[in-house]
Amino acid sequence: GKMLTNLKSGRYKSLQIENGFTTWFFQSGHWDLRDVTLAEYEKRLSELFTEFAKFRDKFRSTTSPLRLVWLGLPAFSYRRDMWGG
Repeated sequence: GKMLTNLKSGRYKSLQIENGFTTWFFQSGHWDLRDVTLAEYEKRLSELFTEFAKFRDKFRSTTSPLRLVWLGLPAFSYRRDMWGG
């Protein structure tokens, strides 16, 4: 997804340096589960959390810790079969 891509590309690093955010929000949509298997979704999510942990460690502050707020797991699409799943 976009968050993982932007973490890897350095885009979020630039935004963090420029803005000094204390909180980043993440939400995956139902399409993230629709387009891949559950195992692949878990793999990608694990990779995202690993990359965010590295990002957080790079910008760690004792006065304002950097947090990731996960806005929830996407609902499983009842129409998944329409997309070959």
